[in-house]
Amino acid sequence: LARGGGKAISFFVSKEQQSEAGAGLAKENPVPGVPDGKHGSFVLFADPKVPGSLTKNLLEALDSRYPSATKAGMMVLPVKSIGRDDASEEDEWEPPKEARKLRVRDRSDGHGWLRGDPVFTSTSESLASADTLEAEFKRRPFGVKRYTPGIGGKGAMVMDMQDKERYKGDAMGQAATRGVRLGMVLKAVNGRDVRDWAFEDLMDLVSDQGIMDPDSKSAASWGKGGKETREPVPQAELPVSLEYMLFASDGVGAGKAGLCLNDMPKKEGTVGIAFPAVSFSTLDFACTPFGPQLEVMQSGKNPDGGFVVHSVKVNGKEMPAAAALKGYAKAAGLQSMTGISVGVVRPQVTEATSIASKWAVFPMMGVTKEGGLVLRCKGLAAEGLGADADLKSLQFFKPCVEEGAAAGCRGGSGFAFATTA
Repeated sequence: LARGGGKAISFFVSKEQQSEAGAGLAKENPVPGVPDGKHGSFVLFADPKVPGSLTKNLLEALDSRYPSATKAGMMVLPVKSIGRDDASEEDEWEPPKEARKLRVRDRSDGHGWLRGDPVFTSTSESLASADTLEAEFKRRPFGVKRYTPGIGGKGAMVMDMQDKERYKGDAMGQAATRGVRLGMVLKAVNGRDVRDWAFEDLMDLVSDQGIMDPDSKSAASWGKGGKETREPVPQAELPVSLEYMLFASDGVGAGKAGLCLNDMPKKEGTVGIAFPAVSFSTLDFACTPFGPQLEVMQSGKNPDGGFVVHSVKVNGKEMPAAAALKGYAKAAGLQSMTGISVGVVRPQVTEATSIASKWAVFPMMGVTKEGGLVLRCKGLAAEGLGADADLKSLQFFKPCVEEGAAAGCRGGSGFAFATTA
């Protein structure tokens, strides 16, 4: 996905976080869900279930926070699992909103389910045969900030944790130093199998409450107004031995999750990769040119937003840009205008080694009444591409959908698998 050195940083921005993002806030504050830093480029993979307006919020926030960083993205569709005709009801599982305390908002210890968490069954055969890790803890907290429940509110998977020991003896760094990783599922506590335990009971037993309200206790009752009660499970005495299983998807949730982060399915959000330097190969991965390079006759900022290319020259004659696009799309055998974008030549290009090194590519926002193409572009000057009046040529691009076009992946393959390892 990228050429050059430096460490890539992966992240996931949920639908809720995208609703909180905005260009104004991002000028002074980090973008929700995106690790702040000196990023040179971003590759984004969006879930089609997220409204376009929220994806736009994220893009505008990234533009505001990192104006000089290059950005490329694509929509990712899930692939139907082999041997499964339809998604099962388990694919859509989420905790009940009443009678149980399985969601983060209903708890006081930071643990619980959030939208986008992977769907898993703690007693599944794939987990039973998975590799395990045993870790002993001598004091609390252990360092896991959030566990999420499995189907039916049973079992617990590590979803958030402190990734290192901040100082010698840091209690919150214990899990990381003992090899615990995101996606691991609790198997046993002091040798006792807890895979089939209720999530609430497990959280009481483990009692890893590093970010909880100290005046509150974990879920000690559930139900409307506390009419239904349960006896809290005593916390395990220290030292305590926790055994974890490595999560490996057995197809559950795969029919509905086209995205993965660190090998875990993600839903209703955007997976991203941030690179420290400008990436020149992301557009080779995402799109390919069609038709000839065209001379631009008229262009400028659009009063209603974006940048508009009014007309281009085709065979020595001036014509509306939209008409030219229609003709070349038909000649290329395209059945739809979905995913079509327009490339603008980067200034002072001496030797182009890739598409992105020569072209700045922008998606289309629409067509004017006169047949101009409106691009999602703030203007050439604002994008660092020269004066607004200096646009001399353009190139049409189509999505890479052919066999093997996506960096060796088969057409329609599920991706992206992003990892910081």
